[in-house]
Amino acid sequence: MLIILLSIGLVILATEIFLWRLFRRKISDMHFPPLMDASSIRFFSVHRMRSAIMLHGGLLLLSTLIPLWLLW
Repeated sequence: MLIILLSIGLVILATEIFLWRLFRRKISDMHFPPLMDASSIRFFSVHRMRSAIMLHGGLLLLSTLIPLWLLW
């Protein structure tokens, strides 16, 4: 059971890392002018997007592994 949960967690982490690197490679040459971010909190920066992706990966891991652990 533990091996299955660890393998699912590793697959989720590997997928999140792969998608972040793909996203980072695509936007590395883009320079967004600060005036284009019309949001009130200026959310759309690379560092904040990275934090959002890390939060998303952690929540994805928790929402997947905890129910599997409880139901197993």
